[in-house]
Amino acid sequence: MLLAYNLNHFDPLTELLSNYLTMCESGWIPTVVIFTTSNVSINLSNYLASKSYCYYANQVLDIQVIKHDASIGIALGAEHRKYLAKHIDDYDFFIYHEDDIMIKLSHLAGYLYETKKLHKLMPDIGLLNHCIGFQRYRHIPFAAGYLEHDILEQDLLEEMPNFRHICIQNEPYILVEGNTHQAMWMFTRNQILNFQSKCNFLNYTSASREHMSSFSLFNSHGGGCGLVKLLPGLQFNTFTVLHYYQQRHVSWTPVYLAYMNMMNGFHYYSDPKVRESVPSCWQPYIDSFNIAAKTDSKIDKILSNITRYSDSYVNNSVVSKILSQVNSSSISKVDSIISSNNTIN
Repeated sequence: MLLAYNLNHFDPLTELLSNYLTMCESGWIPTVVIFTTSNVSINLSNYLASKSYCYYANQVLDIQVIKHDASIGIALGAEHRKYLAKHIDDYDFFIYHEDDIMIKLSHLAGYLYETKKLHKLMPDIGLLNHCIGFQRYRHIPFAAGYLEHDILEQDLLEEMPNFRHICIQNEPYILVEGNTHQAMWMFTRNQILNFQSKCNFLNYTSASREHMSSFSLFNSHGGGCGLVKLLPGLQFNTFTVLHYYQQRHVSWTPVYLAYMNMMNGFHYYSDPKVRESVPSCWQPYIDSFNIAAKTDSKIDKILSNITRYSDSYVNNSVVSKILSQVNSSSISKVDSIISSNNTIN
């Protein structure tokens, strides 16, 4: 279910249809329902159909357009709940998002895997009170002259919520509080039926698209479901979702920096870095991550020296020794070679 007030976001819309086509080729049979106030002509419908043939299903994607009068305004964001209530028994899984939120097959696969895992960890009422969420980011490419830091900094977190390391049955998670906006959700049919019993999910309505996509899920006041938003601790990047259009805000933090900080046990964006009180289930992963980071640093140094030796055709026996140890990942032996050859800096 896709909110597209008009056709101004047609580029991401067509890319989203391609993503749903990938889901179809992987074995799902999606129905794409577009809520809009724009007229979609026969020509435009044919154009979309021509780009949406699924070989797995031997048919084009089922694309339904539900048009409303423009006077509905931003309340259009609530219309998907009415459709959902009518068709709750027709499908196993439901996704709702705005037309520039780039849902992919990896999001679907990751969500189902992690939701099943969460249910095993909390089999009684875990999925009634918790859900796997998503974190939006924007991609801001650099015009020219890419350096490594440009690549690492071009994906920027959009919201700046409170992230906190937590453990659930000794499994690491990130608890998301504060700004929980994600402009989307995905749930199984059983989850939605449970939410209907808990918080009248199917009948909730608001003129705010932010409430319909996010705040009605995670807020407990005003009739919201009060769900606890979780991100899988070790697969944080799988649950980041691209907000298509480029836009920048001075407080945004690179996704990679946030990930690195959290995996090192720091607050995700504080500068200078602030060490967090990390629960026990996180500590082995943080320790391993720190060791790996030190190892990578040493290998970078080693490889830079290998390049220098190879270019100057000197000390090839040392190069061969280093290469053999790098290939065997024996960093301690590499260190000993370095220390015994004063020509290596």
